[in-house]
Amino acid sequence: MAEDLSSKTAKQAPPDGVKPIWIQAKNYATYGLGSLETGYPSHVLLKRADLLTDIDKYGFMNDFNDYKVDLKKYKGEDVLLVHDEKRTYGEDWYFCFTQEAYDAQWQQLTAAAAAAGVAAEAAAAAEADAKLKAEEEARPVYVDKPILPRPWASTTSE
Repeated sequence: MAEDLSSKTAKQAPPDGVKPIWIQAKNYATYGLGSLETGYPSHVLLKRADLLTDIDKYGFMNDFNDYKVDLKKYKGEDVLLVHDEKRTYGEDWYFCFTQEAYDAQWQQLTAAAAAAGVAAEAAAAAEADAKLKAEEEARPVYVDKPILPRPWASTTSE
């Protein structure tokens, strides 16, 4: 029983340069992470300088305080924060603190977005074709036949 539970909740080790992070719900608006009602973006770019300033200002209350050393070592201008819907690494979000990890994750995100765009275009084309076919089937077809007189037949006389 314990083995089954641990296999369901097992998390993968994050790749080099990536760390999972728990972000307080009250800070979602601050970081532009959406909400339960509006949905969550697949990724967000945060300014490293702003994060370091907030860490100095709020201290341990800042979500990135535990990763201050990693952020100081990182030389990039933007920090890539990615939404992990499946909680692959144990949290809802993970961020890249090396340029190599940033580039790798960015490439995955852009490839996924391109694939989703192609799939969306294909679905839209299929939907348009189905709509056109339905309109054609729903359009009445009138056949212009000449009116031919019938022989007169009385219903009251013999």
